[in-house]
Amino acid sequence: MELILGSMKSGKSALLLEVANDLSKTKGQNEKLIFIRPSCDNRDFISRGREPDIHLKFGDERTNLQDYDYIFIDEIQFFNKQYIQYLIGLENKKVLMLAGLNANIHNQTWSNITTLIPYASAIEFLKANCDICGAKESAIHHIGDDKVGDNYVVVCPKCYKK
Repeated sequence: MELILGSMKSGKSALLLEVANDLSKTKGQNEKLIFIRPSCDNRDFISRGREPDIHLKFGDERTNLQDYDYIFIDEIQFFNKQYIQYLIGLENKKVLMLAGLNANIHNQTWSNITTLIPYASAIEFLKANCDICGAKESAIHHIGDDKVGDNYVVVCPKCYKK
């Protein structure tokens, strides 16, 4: 299991999508891949960046994962605890790459992230550019709500303390 963690706007979804899409082109139909998003995420896009020519099957938490070899899951912080335990049970049977927010608006780690970290063989931490001062790859906090959507700004530690 690999985790991609970071603030909003840090490129987590773009990286997850890129890896999944590249693998689907390399492996072809021999390996079964799926990209999962929570059903509560009803945005019309996956990533703010340019989305590649996508050759993936998409699903949500209701999708049966038994037939898939590679499972890519975005917005992991929004899934329920039972689903997280289900994924942990698949850890040695499937290739899992999960992306999610490192912290909520109160700068506390999401419980799903805390639960998954001990099972991760690799963790990549991404940072966004600060929406206030523009500092490159420095934003690790977000100000807004904890819902799926775009009602927030990301800030570096210096601007967060102001």
